[in-house]
Amino acid sequence: MKKTILSLMLLAIVFFCCGCQNELPSNPIPMNHPCEFSNAEVIKVGEERIIDVQQIMDKYDCTNYELYVDTDSNRYFPSWLYENEIRNKDALEVKENKIIAKEKGVCSISMMMYKIIFSEDGRPQWKDVYRFMIYKYVVTDENYSTFEPIHSATEFVNKIKENPDGYFILKNDIELSDDFFPEKKGLVLRGVLINPEDYKISGTLNCEKKMSLFYYIRGAIIDGLHFKDYHINDYQTEKGFITLFAYSMEYSFVNNIYFEDTSIQTDKCFSPIACDVRTNVINGAEIQLSNSSINERIFLGTGIGSACRIENILLVISEDSNVVDANIDMISLDIWRNCLVINLSDKMEYVEEHFNFGNELNTNAYGYGIDTFNNTTEVTMEELLSGTALPGLDAFEFIAGKLPTLKR
Repeated sequence: MKKTILSLMLLAIVFFCCGCQNELPSNPIPMNHPCEFSNAEVIKVGEERIIDVQQIMDKYDCTNYELYVDTDSNRYFPSWLYENEIRNKDALEVKENKIIAKEKGVCSISMMMYKIIFSEDGRPQWKDVYRFMIYKYVVTDENYSTFEPIHSATEFVNKIKENPDGYFILKNDIELSDDFFPEKKGLVLRGVLINPEDYKISGTLNCEKKMSLFYYIRGAIIDGLHFKDYHINDYQTEKGFITLFAYSMEYSFVNNIYFEDTSIQTDKCFSPIACDVRTNVINGAEIQLSNSSINERIFLGTGIGSACRIENILLVISEDSNVVDANIDMISLDIWRNCLVINLSDKMEYVEEHFNFGNELNTNAYGYGIDTFNNTTEVTMEELLSGTALPGLDAFEFIAGKLPTLKR
């Protein structure tokens, strides 16, 4: 038991600031090598990705870098995250700061950054300011032949139940209901779920016993899911959290998830993406709440848990929503970048400080219609409708006369 607890504690540290024991040739390397799992996504053979190495080096005050296919990137993470992957070191090719998808399979790219300093006699030395960035790619072909197609709500539920480790792609709009979850328990996912053609997920779920669409997500990649006309009613009898998407999520990547014409009815703490979380990356989430009733805290990205990196989050609360006694909260141990909260409801009451930041990496956070706190910035409706992007919100689309949205 003690060994298990110790292993979990070490893993949480590894994900964002781990002690990696790599060595540069003929140079003494300190034991502390900060690491960051920067991105994970699905790309097709022939596609390219450009890594903005200069921006990253400037951020960490480094002057040199190495970008390379990492044949052993799993050494940073537990083996059970990858036991079902089709790994292929030849799936990617690196040319300077360009990554090229060559063959099907799963492959990781590592970027090592460092600064060279010189001793008094002019000899180069390594300075203890470098880190690893890790980029994971699932490479498929033009027809996504490595993915299982999902055409209906029945297929969505049954296929994921039968193979939680599978690779799935939406190929049609689907409508969910309680009928698909007779046991009042959501799905488990440990694989990949993508929606490149922007199909919609709709329906109403009445949640009981920690129920949500996904009960548990672990080591997964989720990209492009679009919920429209989607509603959650909370009938849980016990205290806790309610969510639109996943009750528990760990070591996973959620990219570009959208909730449009979505409502939540609850008297409990509400976390749009996930409740019980550990070491996830959420990059791009737009939550448009309408006709909702929330009477407790709103945890913008995650609820209980910590060590998540959360970027490019937009929450809009409509004027027909009732958010009495609610407040916006962000877990101070998470890393936050580029967030915008727009509250159009005049029924929000402020019961305590809202943006609960405690991490120096929390940047570019803006709020309208709520109290702001610490390093967040209050914005006006004129600024939101001006068509001029707010600093740092490059992933958002600003059009004159319209409220901002995430780029799609």
